[in-house]
Amino acid sequence: MNVKLFLSTEIWDPIAAIIRWHEDALWSHTGWRDVDTGRTFSAMADGKGVAWREPNPHAKILMLNALGTDEAFQEALKFEGSGYDYLEILGIMLGRDWQTPGRVICSHLTFPQYAKVGKPLLNHTFIQFEKLIPSYTLLSPFVSEAA
Repeated sequence: MNVKLFLSTEIWDPIAAIIRWHEDALWSHTGWRDVDTGRTFSAMADGKGVAWREPNPHAKILMLNALGTDEAFQEALKFEGSGYDYLEILGIMLGRDWQTPGRVICSHLTFPQYAKVGKPLLNHTFIQFEKLIPSYTLLSPFVSEAA
């Protein structure tokens, strides 16, 4: 399987809009995308939680190259079926860390997996995993736009 890291957003999705507004960012979502099929693997607030999804024609997507993507993706697959952390999204809106054990949001799925395989996207000593947002991916010296 040929997977790449991606960032995305949907202009008319309310959760994406809240994340973009609160974080003052262009991108509201991150995960992995199968280059051959266009399917994505991530944590989303669509009732599926951490799962594979068909291509979304309404999403603006930025494909990225990152060191350790294959290994990080294999680690992320272990979370398939985990629930989405709606309480954490509410916490983001209110400036609180309200994580629910066993549930994740996209950035809390993505960033830790790269660190787990020894290829952190950013130094999580200086910015805690809980504070990392999808757009911070673009600050990584280990990430470049895919052709």
